[in-house]
Amino acid sequence: MTGKINVILLRMYYEDHAPPHFHAINNETAGLFTINSGEIWRGNMNSKDQKIIRKWAQDRKNVLQETWDTQDIYKID
Repeated sequence: MTGKINVILLRMYYEDHAPPHFHAINNETAGLFTINSGEIWRGNMNSKDQKIIRKWAQDRKNVLQETWDTQDIYKID
């Protein structure tokens, strides 16, 4: 089998620093994305992965913010 599988791991850490954000890590790069805008705040992820992450975050913005506010960390699909 040839080709590259691109997996993006998304994490939020208990008592992490402001602004409200989550971490995204793939095979080659990493980034911090703000919950409010879904935009990359720090890091060097390529534009294709950023677009995928922004869409995912936009669809889950309320639950991401609630998770940040309550620090009740659990799996978000």
